Amino acid sequence: RMDRYRELVVPKKNIDCSSFGRLVLFLQCQHSQVSAGKLIIIHNGGDPFELYANPTSTNITGTLLDTGNFVVREVSSKQVLWESFDDPTDTLLPSMKLGVNHWTGRNWSLTSWLAEDEPALGAFTIDWDPMERRLVVRRRGVISWTSGVLRDGAFEFIAPKPDPLSLNYNFTNVTNEAEEYFTYSLIIDPFTPEDRRVVSGWILDYQGQIYDQA
Repeated sequence: RMDRYRELVVPKKNIDCSSFGRLVLFLQCQHSQVSAGKLIIIHNGGDPFELYANPTSTNITGTLLDTGNFVVREVSSKQVLWESFDDPTDTLLPSMKLGVNHWTGRNWSLTSWLAEDEPALGAFTIDWDPMERRLVVRRRGVISWTSGVLRDGAFEFIAPKPDPLSLNYNFTNVTNEAEEYFTYSLIIDPFTPEDRRVVSGWILDYQGQIYDQA
């Protein structure tokens, strides 16, 4: 049974490529190539996986930003054609969105892995409920937990216990005619030593638990 109250667990371990966000897994642990305007992921023993295909013959460029967002742009116009933050997996990084873009119809949500070592789509999802201003975890479409209302910078049922010198969350809810979404950022104390500054990433695991892989 899932408790009504849930903590954001911050384990004392470093992030490695195989465990952080699965977004970085594709971009750093595998090989990628651009061929005929296509961005393709290649992995040993499997078929290539197409991330993006340019419908025209224009030149494109791909950039991995400091945020972890991999952005594909048209060279001359600088127009963003595709970005990895628009296709989240089971991990929410700072500045990623959970919510909806009303103009494009795109929804941003997380989906858990099927098992601890099985990256197929799992039973749990987490998304943003803009009407109630809350995060919602569902198991096969049925609500199993909510964060409670986001009010005055804090959620009703989330009790984070961050290291005061390492992790402090700044929660943001954006609502306008184009988008309704939740995002977060880290507030890092200027007195925090460099070796204690961490990279945050909320993971929705295969059991429906949420924790910060920091």
